[in-house]
Amino acid sequence: MSEPQECIGRNGVAFFDVDETLLTIKSMVSFYRYHCVNLPAAERHTRLDRLDDLLESGIPRERANTDFYRLIEGTSVAELAESGRRWFTDVAIPALNTSVLTRLQSHKQQGHAIVLVSGSFPACLNPVSAYVGADMILCSRPAVAEGRYTGRLATPMIGNGKAAAVADILDTIPTSAPSWAYGDHESDLPMLLLVDNPVVVGADAVLNTTAVQRGWDTIESTAHGLRPAADTAAPIPIGTL
Repeated sequence: MSEPQECIGRNGVAFFDVDETLLTIKSMVSFYRYHCVNLPAAERHTRLDRLDDLLESGIPRERANTDFYRLIEGTSVAELAESGRRWFTDVAIPALNTSVLTRLQSHKQQGHAIVLVSGSFPACLNPVSAYVGADMILCSRPAVAEGRYTGRLATPMIGNGKAAAVADILDTIPTSAPSWAYGDHESDLPMLLLVDNPVVVGADAVLNTTAVQRGWDTIESTAHGLRPAADTAAPIPIGTL
């Protein structure tokens, strides 16, 4: 589901950023905090301190995205996949952006292909994709050896990387097929500029200014309104991931 297919998007394609677009949270940060809850206290505090240091570092978004994967070095791929399934049920479903989800469902009803585009990774994104019925995921791919994450990022998917992946898909569909993209952050701008119908989600100043100048569609960010369990809903520092 992660590789371009010639048949995808024959009737049109809609690309959806995930973090703070399809979800109202940052999936990697939220998921990692959730995963650490049941670790032994000393290990949990060490891991969460490392996460907080990364979030507060002020380094560029692309580097922060890469450095995140060092936090899961040595962790079992299967273990994180299971944590991802639980996290999605407990935390991510209540954090789905109702406004964007409604648009996604409308695209599906019209026969448009649904492609999730995210700097996050499969442990978080596979449950999201299954829930919304996405046709493809374009995402970061951490390196794996012997069933465990190595801490390296094999395939990044952020900023211009998103745009390149989206361009590859657009190159495979008929020129007459319409395209849409939904994004919330100025780093999504290269992706949005590639499609026929860009849609800005939320209040990012750069994207909203561009939307006004170019006549793009904009929608507000609206969560489901359901409340996650208390131990998974701890405040998450605003970072660069």
